[in-house]
Amino acid sequence: MRVVPIVLGAHAAMTGAFRLMEFAEFKPVAYLESETSSLFLERPEEIRAYRRILAALADTALSEGQSRELIAALATELYADGEDHDDRA
Repeated sequence: MRVVPIVLGAHAAMTGAFRLMEFAEFKPVAYLESETSSLFLERPEEIRAYRRILAALADTALSEGQSRELIAALATELYADGEDHDDRA
């Protein structure tokens, strides 16, 4: 997992989450999901667009090590008092 820090502002995947799935025996598919529907994209130009998004994210995101350090620092900060922070109770 790699983190795109919010301080960098807008990024390539701000329109929402997606999965780009590639298979040995089938053409690639981009899968998009929202609260009320899901969509599979298969056209080559659609797949190219999502590959460009992934490439832009790879250029923008912190490295794996930096991401791990940021997540650990945030977890330490959030849970420093040792209390369970489950607000559902």
